[in-house]
Amino acid sequence: MRSDNGTRYELEGALTEIVRHIYGIRMKEDADTVVYHLSPSLEMVLVFNFGPALSFSFGEEEIAEQQVERIGIIGPMRKMLNYELKPGTDLLTLPFVNDGFFRFMKLSTNNVDLSDEDSVAEYADNLNTLWEEMNALPATELRVELLKEYLAKAAKEGEDAVQPLLENASAFFDPVLSPSKVIAEKAAITERAVQMRFKKYVGYSPKELLRYLRFKQVVAYLMAERGKPVDWFDLIVQFGYHDQSHLIRDFKFYTGGTPTQFLEINDSGDFCTSRD
Repeated sequence: MRSDNGTRYELEGALTEIVRHIYGIRMKEDADTVVYHLSPSLEMVLVFNFGPALSFSFGEEEIAEQQVERIGIIGPMRKMLNYELKPGTDLLTLPFVNDGFFRFMKLSTNNVDLSDEDSVAEYADNLNTLWEEMNALPATELRVELLKEYLAKAAKEGEDAVQPLLENASAFFDPVLSPSKVIAEKAAITERAVQMRFKKYVGYSPKELLRYLRFKQVVAYLMAERGKPVDWFDLIVQFGYHDQSHLIRDFKFYTGGTPTQFLEINDSGDFCTSRD
């Protein structure tokens, strides 16, 4: 998540294998309500809310569709996240990396219901106690330090079965290779086993990751060229889309709108990304 009133807290050492960073957002009581749009990332995001309810939605859905009162887990983020920051907003968010969510929560997203806060509390030991302790602290920095300590104690070691996925991540950036086949051959397992491990440890398939990585490149290009005319046909060729319809389908899947509608959001400055 992002805000003009936000602060990114970097992590070090083993914690970087679990969470990308901790992001804090605090809004003044007299601030205006603002809406931001966060790029899809396939990440799992943990939200601790100490202020008014956080309203959010995905893609073309209305913002009021879902809310986080105290603790929420969002993801895997397959679609653009729309979120509303109200006066008095006070949040800490943690985007998990790779198998970080599995290691921290000790569960696979395939087997649980994370649709409401009761489910989150049921699956995560002591999160409510942690929220109470952080809520009692007067400064965001103190909450962040407590959260770091908790993360370090709660996260378990990665399982051996996930290592081939992490060690061969570079295969996803070589258009000549079939990542699932490369991983299967190097780990001496079947491609089906590779797909099952992806689902267990990160919550999505190799095919989903490949599709997302291409769209991520398109978004990065458009953000870098913000405000400039776009040659859509050149972009289609550059990023390996079959045709204009193929590109439009990806925009509608990930953002809920057309490429032109995305440009309007991007040009407004209210669109942001979380994944480095």
